[in-house]
Amino acid sequence: MLSSTTFNLEIKELITQMYLNQKNFIFNVKDLSVILVKDANERFSENNQGTIRLENARKKIDNIDL
Repeated sequence: MLSSTTFNLEIKELITQMYLNQKNFIFNVKDLSVILVKDANERFSENNQGTIRLENARKKIDNIDL
């Protein structure tokens, strides 16, 4: 493919750019995945805290003598 042509340098530069773009894409996907996991963990924690508060309120109500 890279036989001696006048375009060797251009071809090599384009292939290098393609590789770098692909590498950056992979890193961006990894970074996005980390952010999405953090977001999901935060939302899960908030939902869990709401559930705990609800359970505590129910326990308080159950302990009231009527």
